[in-house]
Amino acid sequence: MYFRIICAITALAIPLFSFSQVQMKLPSVIVEDLAETSYPLDPDADAAILYDLGTSKTSDSKVMISHHKLRRIKIYSKEGLAWADWSLGLFKSKNRTESLTGFKASVYNLENGKVSRQKINKKNLITERITDDYSVVKLAFPNVKEGSIIDIEYTLQSDYLYDFSWEFQKSIPVKRSEYSVVLHSYYKFNFLVKNFFPIQRIAPTHWRFTNVPAFENEKFITSREDLITRISFNMISAQFPGQTEPIFKVGSWRDTKNLISERWKEYSFGGKEIKNYIAEKFGDALVSKEGLRKIFNQLRADFKWNKRHRLIQSTTFRKLIETKTGSSADLNRFMYGVLEAKGFKPQIHITSTLNNGRAKYKIPIIDKFNHVVNRVIVDGTVFWLDLASDQDAYDLPPTNLLGTDALEMNNSVAPLWRKIETTKGEFERSVANISLNVEEERTHVRYSLVAADYLKGQVLKQEVNQRLKRIGVAGGEDYKIDSLKLKAAERSPEPLTLDCHYSKPLELIGDLIIFNPLLVDERVTSPFGNYDERHYPIHFEHLINTNYTAFIDVPEGYTVEQLPGAVNLQLVGNLGQFFYRVSHAEGKIQVAMRYKINRVDVNPDAFPAFLQFYKKIMEKTAESIVFKKGS
Repeated sequence: MYFRIICAITALAIPLFSFSQVQMKLPSVIVEDLAETSYPLDPDADAAILYDLGTSKTSDSKVMISHHKLRRIKIYSKEGLAWADWSLGLFKSKNRTESLTGFKASVYNLENGKVSRQKINKKNLITERITDDYSVVKLAFPNVKEGSIIDIEYTLQSDYLYDFSWEFQKSIPVKRSEYSVVLHSYYKFNFLVKNFFPIQRIAPTHWRFTNVPAFENEKFITSREDLITRISFNMISAQFPGQTEPIFKVGSWRDTKNLISERWKEYSFGGKEIKNYIAEKFGDALVSKEGLRKIFNQLRADFKWNKRHRLIQSTTFRKLIETKTGSSADLNRFMYGVLEAKGFKPQIHITSTLNNGRAKYKIPIIDKFNHVVNRVIVDGTVFWLDLASDQDAYDLPPTNLLGTDALEMNNSVAPLWRKIETTKGEFERSVANISLNVEEERTHVRYSLVAADYLKGQVLKQEVNQRLKRIGVAGGEDYKIDSLKLKAAERSPEPLTLDCHYSKPLELIGDLIIFNPLLVDERVTSPFGNYDERHYPIHFEHLINTNYTAFIDVPEGYTVEQLPGAVNLQLVGNLGQFFYRVSHAEGKIQVAMRYKINRVDVNPDAFPAFLQFYKKIMEKTAESIVFKKGS
């Protein structure tokens, strides 16, 4: 909780003081409610929240906030029964605590054509202690079945009032969500509304959202944390009557940076062990791209990431050299020290990984930041270096950071934000030499691939099986592998290469040969599946640049009857391109295909254009070459 106290930015502060609050009363459950078999606005929903009502109210006598909540849920299917398991986390420390009060719950069922209600009280709750300062209160609603309705009401009393939020959206639809705050004038808060759907503000601190759609993890999004519809509050000051100074007041981003830097200074970079390590491992490393690559690869080989994202170190540099394992703060701050010692001019940044939700620099919340990363410029090229990643390429930022905003910690004058981006992406160049053997009724293919893959670390583990499955040569009786060679040296700047000889059945229809010149592995399909609409921005993990060339011998005794037409598609705003051409000359057919995605983040307004783009691609690449027997 240390950083919660310094989380807001005073420039966006506004006093919030209101006595508008949600009327905490639900209508009676009637027979028609229990008889309903599906949610009218989403018939496929397993359950729906009919009412989600809440009020947060600060105390006028002590530093405390109470969150009163009332929820009603309708269960429609067996899968929806999971919503009958309720839990609430409670924190407790030496100076602050949280407690549950005013607990009430009920289960409603339809019995003999009438509404049956079973009341549940606090005695039914089970408390599970997770750590010394964190417990979870649980309840499994009894006698819940398809068609049941459950109600739950409680108040959470909390001393943690520096930041809190309300989520309007859940993984199931919500008929009505309503939230209000009652904040005493002693306090000043700012708030951030994040929404892709309209929220009705019916008073200065009172919001309502009806017919809330279920949050769906659409393909190609950053994270739920980035997109869920919610309101977040952050305290910026507290001053009670008679006090000349606030008992609590946040600082600026400059103050926040200075505080983080002071914490970093507790872990000084120096000492005999560190100097010896640098001299032994990097004695000949020069300030150059090759020197940078050498340092990065050596550190990747010597140290292991413990899968934890952190802002502050959890171990000393001396201990890190001993254990060879550390968090993102441990590893990347160590790399910063090595680069600085070798004459580079690294710039260390803090940011938030995409799965944690992007950090918002307009209303920054320091709790949102969870990662440390380095930026270095060598010979005019920008490198984002991160040892806390499964990715081995030193010249590409990790996919879980691409498109995020990072705050530079070196600059102490004013906040300096940079977007983590790259002009590089997943580059692939493949060549196929294809011959059609009519006598054997087989297609013989020599397929070679050169891929400077964005996720090379994963390629080493998965690429062979994935490639072979996609071209249809793994585990099928109709396919035969003649030879296979894979070259992919771990942590090497050299690209992955795949050389494969295989054969598959040839499609013969009378005196015709029907042949699609695009191997299955090279087909471009829509990454969005069957989606026909989209609510959220599109986020590709990386840029895409794929080039495919094929050379096909015209079978002896056959002529070319039909070729696919050429196409050159351009997505609006230079978001992407697709070029495809099949030509015939001197007994050979040449196929050329290029497919590119030029931006990582795309506004959802462009989604219809993407659908049309992929529809045209799939229509074109489904066309075959037709060979006909005879002159």
